[in-house]
Amino acid sequence: MSPWVQTYTGVAFDLANPRPEDVNATDISVALSRIVRYNGHTAEPYTVAQHSVLVSRQLAAEGHGHQTQLAGLLHDAHEAYIGDIVSPVLKVLGGDVATAVSILTERIDGVIAEAANIGPNVMHWAMVREADRRMLLTEARDLMLDPPRDWGVPGEPYPNVRITPWGTARALDEFYGRLIRLSVMRLTGGRSK
Repeated sequence: MSPWVQTYTGVAFDLANPRPEDVNATDISVALSRIVRYNGHTAEPYTVAQHSVLVSRQLAAEGHGHQTQLAGLLHDAHEAYIGDIVSPVLKVLGGDVATAVSILTERIDGVIAEAANIGPNVMHWAMVREADRRMLLTEARDLMLDPPRDWGVPGEPYPNVRITPWGTARALDEFYGRLIRLSVMRLTGGRSK
């Protein structure tokens, strides 16, 4: 039997052979609204869902189209199925473990992109990576009690963005609402429970 995780809506999401039809808007929204960034080491809990919404909004503010905004919203959606493994942990583990996590992440990202009808346009993924990196710097500035001087990430924080954590309920509503507005997706299922 293939390894799977049971999702919020009861889907047995197969990690070894994920399928687009098993990707669910509610599952992603609920999970990301409950997963915190930075292993919880922020002044207040700050969710992956809020981070994703802020990245997507910033892409909109920069004039990028719906596909790029949707890619920004879903860039960490694989964490709904495998959790948030912080970058320093992957660096320490290195080698085969880091490679295996990367392969798993890419596999899940691929089926999420397919389910959400996000094309493989390299430019929008490059814009997402840039917005994600700058949002990380903004988060360090706004959310850490004592941010280190150098995270080793090039670039500057967004001067026009000030982050205050939303909490789980608002993060869920904002993420799910934006996901529905932006997508012409085949993501199965609506909000329930």
